[in-house]
Amino acid sequence: MEVRCSGCQATNPPQAAWCNQCGMTFAPATVGQPSRQQAAWSPPGGPGPSAPAPPASWGQPGYVPPGQEPLSADLAGVWPRVGARLLDGLLVNLVLLALGVAWQLPDGTGYWLLAVVLLVVYETGMLANGGQTLAKMLLGLRVVRADRAPLSVREALIRSATIGGTWLVPLGWAICGVVLEKDPRRQGWHDRAAGTLVVTTRHPA
Repeated sequence: MEVRCSGCQATNPPQAAWCNQCGMTFAPATVGQPSRQQAAWSPPGGPGPSAPAPPASWGQPGYVPPGQEPLSADLAGVWPRVGARLLDGLLVNLVLLALGVAWQLPDGTGYWLLAVVLLVVYETGMLANGGQTLAKMLLGLRVVRADRAPLSVREALIRSATIGGTWLVPLGWAICGVVLEKDPRRQGWHDRAAGTLVVTTRHPA
């Protein structure tokens, strides 16, 4: 009969000493005796001085619940990202003003939609060719994939289009900022959609 983990509800083989999904030990250790987890653990290659330790169990030192890993040192902070977003938005609007579009579109909605389209085109092109917009270059930020590889055009387009959609939602950026701040990898919903991270290119000497 399979064993169901009380922590994450994952199913495990009948003789499992710990959950294969979250690492929770099914039988706690007895004083002076090894736990079932330690007794059942058989590292690859057999025991030896260089053998790896058993996986950390739920509630024990070293255990990190899935999705709650600590922030990587290179992840960009929230406020630099907000600053870059405001600067890029200002740049898009300055381009439209320079082209005289603002005076040719009496409907404010039409102007706003045009600004969103220009933002998506601008960000897609820039992120697919180096991972930085002009504002991100200025503030030392770069957008990369979760494995730190450069973005493809498809990934850049998905991220930029999600950003454009956020501009059209009332309080969209305020909500996205809260999501970004609470996320263990500082991913807004546009990062989650494209599988991207924002890292800093500036490191202390």
